[in-house]
Amino acid sequence: MAEVAPLLEKFPECRVLVVGDLMADKYVWTEAHFPPSQRPPILKSTREDYALGGAANVAHNLIAFGAEVYLCGLVGYDDAAHWFRRGCNEAGIKTSGVFPVSDRPTTQKVRVMSADGSSPLIRLDYEVTDPPTDLETASMRTYIEHYMPLVDAVVLSDYDKGIFGRVTFAREILDRARELEKFTVVESKAHLFKEIRGARLVILSDDQAETYFLKEVGSVPMETETTGFRVRGILGCEVLAILRADRELWVFYAEAGEERYTVVSINDDKVLDPTGVKDTVTGTLALGFVAGADIRQAAHLAIRAAEAVVQRVGTATVRLEELLRIL
Repeated sequence: MAEVAPLLEKFPECRVLVVGDLMADKYVWTEAHFPPSQRPPILKSTREDYALGGAANVAHNLIAFGAEVYLCGLVGYDDAAHWFRRGCNEAGIKTSGVFPVSDRPTTQKVRVMSADGSSPLIRLDYEVTDPPTDLETASMRTYIEHYMPLVDAVVLSDYDKGIFGRVTFAREILDRARELEKFTVVESKAHLFKEIRGARLVILSDDQAETYFLKEVGSVPMETETTGFRVRGILGCEVLAILRADRELWVFYAEAGEERYTVVSINDDKVLDPTGVKDTVTGTLALGFVAGADIRQAAHLAIRAAEAVVQRVGTATVRLEELLRIL
């Protein structure tokens, strides 16, 4: 699709505010040793890697495309926060909106990997999902109010880790963004439900979309098409994107007064590790629409970017020049 190249050239001109659950992803690579006795196997650590996760991975994907990114959320006072800030600095993500708090750890996912890296042997999660305090919310609100006028788009990245524990916080961000005529994007778990109604673009996994459907209708849909049309109506969004099984992207929208959808897919033989693929889809769709892409162009860009990251082990991004080569 040669016609998308001019759209990609606009990506570095875009400015995006990302608000959400910040995570530090840690990968511990190991070699297994099995003692002759019946004791548990011994895993010898050979190296450790860190990556940005959650809303920070959305920000990382955006900045890999050349966009200017403002990130807002909470971390703790711990080693994970140190590595998180270091990762943001190396990526070029502004961290003045990353607020340290004493009453919660930095949300961290530790994956213990096999020697061949084919899959995690186990994952350890460190998290507190309580809603932010009034003071913590006020700090984020002040940052958001200051920087929102400067950006083209606002992305809410909800991993149900507490940032949007007070659902009115998401609602007030979206309302303010609408007042300022910003393009609004929500990557959400199902707990927010109607509080994100009216966002321009909503990205869900298939199980999250089915949960929305179940809450509204009281039954589980049989087809993605049925789910998409109904959930788009429930949420009142212009565009609903459903990532099905980390491989298919279904995009629902209205055109000339009719409900429509388009589907694009990743080649199955290219999927090595889908970790963080929805974040890549979120970032690519957001920039695509801000740059002026139509539905099919944006979907095509997103699935090709997703196809690039799922071929790598761990949380990954795709750079602008790389996406240009593979289109």
